[in-house]
Amino acid sequence: MNNLNDNQRAKLDGQWSPEDMPDGLLATKIAGLSYIRFLNGYNEWFESSVDWEHNSADIMTKTNTQTYLPGGDVFRKAVSLQQSSRDNWSSRNRLILYKKGGFSSNFLNVNYMKRTGWGTEAQKDSVKNSILSQLMEDNSFQTKDFNFSFRSNNGLKVIADNIGWNVNLTYNRNKQYTLTSSDVQYPTAGLPHDLRVRYLNAPNQNLRLDAGADYTVGFHTRNVMLGYSYSYLFNKSDNLLYRLDRLGSGPYKLDDLLPSSALSIVSALDNGNTFFYREHRNEHKVMLRYDARKSKLFGANLTLELPVRLLSSSLSYERAGNYGVSRRNLFFEPTLRIENPEAWNIQMGVKSEFPEMTLLVNYMDDSTPLYVREGNAGLRNIHKYYVEGGAFFHSTHQQAINIRAGYHQTDNAVAYSLVYDKANSLSRIRPVSVNGNWNVDGSIGFTRTLDKAQKFTVDNQLTAEYRHSVDMATFVGSLVSERSVVRNMILGDELRVDYQPVEGYSFSLHGAWKYYSISSKREDFADIHATDYNVGFNTTLTLPWEFRLTTDVTMFARCGYQQSELNTTDWIWNAQLSRAFFSGRLLTKLQAFDLLHQLNSVRYAVNEQGRVETWRNSIPRYLMLSLAWKFNINPKKKR
Repeated sequence: MNNLNDNQRAKLDGQWSPEDMPDGLLATKIAGLSYIRFLNGYNEWFESSVDWEHNSADIMTKTNTQTYLPGGDVFRKAVSLQQSSRDNWSSRNRLILYKKGGFSSNFLNVNYMKRTGWGTEAQKDSVKNSILSQLMEDNSFQTKDFNFSFRSNNGLKVIADNIGWNVNLTYNRNKQYTLTSSDVQYPTAGLPHDLRVRYLNAPNQNLRLDAGADYTVGFHTRNVMLGYSYSYLFNKSDNLLYRLDRLGSGPYKLDDLLPSSALSIVSALDNGNTFFYREHRNEHKVMLRYDARKSKLFGANLTLELPVRLLSSSLSYERAGNYGVSRRNLFFEPTLRIENPEAWNIQMGVKSEFPEMTLLVNYMDDSTPLYVREGNAGLRNIHKYYVEGGAFFHSTHQQAINIRAGYHQTDNAVAYSLVYDKANSLSRIRPVSVNGNWNVDGSIGFTRTLDKAQKFTVDNQLTAEYRHSVDMATFVGSLVSERSVVRNMILGDELRVDYQPVEGYSFSLHGAWKYYSISSKREDFADIHATDYNVGFNTTLTLPWEFRLTTDVTMFARCGYQQSELNTTDWIWNAQLSRAFFSGRLLTKLQAFDLLHQLNSVRYAVNEQGRVETWRNSIPRYLMLSLAWKFNINPKKKR
């Protein structure tokens, strides 16, 4: 269980929160076979596994969205239903070799996935008592995805020096077919119906090759490494969009259109929204790294990396015309880390990147009703800076104190401006580069035992964060969006007291709260001051006949939100009874979720642009009996 994260461990212990509820109804079947053979002791081995997984999903979603706009907010209600079936086959293989003065780690993975399904959606936009638009949409889809990857890492020791080299190859081929029928009505404006039948044939391929070599020179407690690496990326994407409504009435079925019959409907090709692109990306990086253990700087370990990266990318893009986009830049991205592994650490660095190349093409995509997407050739390169540090203190009674703080900044972040037209519910979305995004965060943690017998333990974690967010706000009547600066202050604390009188018995009291303060200088923005908190009790008991009982009761509450439906209180009670039979080979579990029947699948989100309420079908309250049999087959030892 040490390899589990906090959420996984909490679920096994019966501590579930409303956010942990799975979405929709999902049936899963899994089968697998694995083989491992040791070649020379336990330092060299070959491992191989084959797995098959089948999923059937039935997901219904209801969403209510409120967008803050000057002169009257816009409300959107949407209901969608999707059913799908997925089969996934995968094979994972690993060969590990350790020789005197060298090693070789090799990985080969293959994966194939096929998914089919259908869905339907109904959407309504309104302002005050006027309905702006209504959308009815049906779709069916089929996806085939193949992945191949090979990775080899190697090292060789030469006296006190080391030579390393690596190769990495990944390939992905994806085929996607989608048939969508949509009907948009404008009751208020009196505009005609927008009827569309769209067939999308979108094959994509992706190839990536990485190779590198390095040489490390060792000087007692110091190492100097000089390395070179090369990366090549090729993306090939076709997006063939057909407007079948231009051929006349249907009916149309996805199976009838696959694959060769697309030639017979070439006259219905939507040239304005059909596109092809080929992207080539080359990266050369020279790395100089200096490592010093117990350096003269406070006796700490020091690592300094000075990489120089030459990045070039070219995109050949065709959409109602030919476009060529290319960029070439030299980036210097130094990083520094200074640490005393048992006391403190400080690290800082810079990272730069191109924006997504397809966003740099000046195009307009109106293939989807009610949404128009555009590109922007003026997007600038993205630069990220960070400084982080922490300290650790240990003393008697298992007392430990940890302090952490960090600063992060992003220049030229990509934000998506949105202009909403109330006349026809049309949203225009365009990427832009913005500055001013930064955040500061910190935490203080405290843990210690409360008695000499060390049966009581207290743990407290206090966190604080301030985010200065710059996005693009919606202003009706303007041709472009304008900057929106929002200040986010978040304070939180988690407290837990554990009591373990003897082995097999434990009791815990736990509580947490988080305070949100969101404000802006915008006149139309309503500040938010809200608090989420929870208080609960958890226990694990060893019962007679080797049964084990785990149960958790927690109250989850929200207060301070402007909308009354967001201020909720829920009591969640879960329990689990388990026992092992046949020397631990058979494990039985009886699990009960939401015994008080107060858990629901409604989730709320509030930010500077509006609020969203989402409901999904699920089974929040149920009993489940599970049986798990563990077996191993080992070859007989040779004499």
